[in-house]
Amino acid sequence: MSDATDRDVDAGFFEDWSEWKVLDPRAPSYYVSPVPARLEYAISTPVDGEISRILRYKLDAWFNPWCKYKPFYLCRVPGKHWRLFRRYLPIIRERTKIKIDKHEAHRAKEEAFLAARRDEDREAAKRLITNAINPGQRTPLEQLDVLGNALMMGGLRLSHWERKFLESILARRMKYEDKTMISDKQATVIKRLHKQVKYNIM
Repeated sequence: MSDATDRDVDAGFFEDWSEWKVLDPRAPSYYVSPVPARLEYAISTPVDGEISRILRYKLDAWFNPWCKYKPFYLCRVPGKHWRLFRRYLPIIRERTKIKIDKHEAHRAKEEAFLAARRDEDREAAKRLITNAINPGQRTPLEQLDVLGNALMMGGLRLSHWERKFLESILARRMKYEDKTMISDKQATVIKRLHKQVKYNIM
């Protein structure tokens, strides 16, 4: 480079870049950082077609190949393009903001969905409690089915022995269905656990 070009490149590093230190306060990992020792500017942005086009074709930026399959870019803009770089930074910032807005909206939607699922589970638990009342009117196998549903929903607080007992007899229930044989002693335990459903599942 000529002396005039060298001086112009050096001039860029005396500019105030603090405004662009972080492209969006919600995502400090997206930044611009002058690197005088390498006569270039490091920039990190979310993956975006418009940002890619600007960096690649307008600013002749180098893309870190390590980020090829990552959700972000790590690039280096040559120091000689610093004036053009500053003109494009507002666009890059706006595109970054749009990407973050979309990501947060998607995350909020997922959280709302999970909250709705939790509400549905609670409603299912209430229905299970309703179905569990009057245990004396149910057969041991019917009581066992209620316990199996409660166990799958995580609505039972059992001792280690009780859990092993229930899992074992439920496995036989799945294998033999209505032909499952239950002893009087097992039926007594099932009845006792069944009575606890409406308390333990809440």
